Amino acid sequence: MATVQKLKPCPQCDSEDHLAIYTYDHGGRRVECDKCFYLGPDCSSLVWAARWHNIHHAENKARYAAVEVASK
Repeated sequence: MATVQKLKPCPQCDSEDHLAIYTYDHGGRRVECDKCFYLGPDCSSLVWAARWHNIHHAENKARYAAVEVASK
């Protein structure tokens, strides 16, 4: 059985304390930030939700930074 990786900080607000993996009634799981409302994609397991979040962390962080610069 695979272990759930430690989550990298939120790509939007850099919070580590407000990140969690939530499970929905339909069985989907996603990483969410309760501080800024970042929402990862719907995944089939806790392991894949954490992996997707960690693998795509850098590109999501860059995307949020670009949006912030463009909005100024």
